[in-house]
Amino acid sequence: MAAFALRSSAAAGATFVAWRQLYMGLHGEHRVRVRADFELGLSGQEGFKVMSDPCLLDETTPWWFHVVIRDGGRDAIGRLAGLVEQTSRASSSSSSSVAPPAAEVATAVVDPELQISYWIFFGRLVPIPWTSSVAPVSLEQGWCRLTYRQAFGPYRAFEHTHWVRDAWEVEQRSCAGGAGAVAAAPEARGPSEAAGPRSPRCLVKDTIVATVLGEPVLDFAAAVLLKQILRCRGDCLTRRFGGRVLSVREEA
Repeated sequence: MAAFALRSSAAAGATFVAWRQLYMGLHGEHRVRVRADFELGLSGQEGFKVMSDPCLLDETTPWWFHVVIRDGGRDAIGRLAGLVEQTSRASSSSSSSVAPPAAEVATAVVDPELQISYWIFFGRLVPIPWTSSVAPVSLEQGWCRLTYRQAFGPYRAFEHTHWVRDAWEVEQRSCAGGAGAVAAAPEARGPSEAAGPRSPRCLVKDTIVATVLGEPVLDFAAAVLLKQILRCRGDCLTRRFGGRVLSVREEA
């Protein structure tokens, strides 16, 4: 019985490897793309700082996905906070004008040696080491951007990007029709927002582009889990800071 199980496992493994090689030979590397859009009851600057804080990862992900920052990570988080603050200040200075300055098109701050290491526990039982490279931290067309790329971990490739922008600035530029205007989603606007004092509000795009082994079978399973993680993160952050989740979806 044990020999049969071993032979069956070997045959299944060989079949999967052959399928993967055939798929990648015909179509190239497959990647899954998932995205969450939500509002937070924070200014664009504060929202970017919240989305960029690795210390919030564990409390904003599902119970079966436990994140522990490894030794040495606190220093890297401090350096990251400095880059985020620098980008937030650039965003604040650019928002004083309806027409975006040339510097707003792409202002990137890069620390090529900045990496953060974690332990990821699936089901709080199986520890998996994970290291993320942080780059870039940038301001692009008025959106503050932070991208994490897996340097070491369970995926063949993994890239997680936060995009944050002040919602009132988006609507102001959309109404003005200025260069670089980005229309706010209709569902992001409340019926009573035309009058009265404006509460802080920012728009967030949380995106992941990843592949497990470069083929679609495992990537389909990964997409299900990644959408759950983004949904949980959006729900936790909107409960804490106000706002609402607009959508969580897989993109083509």
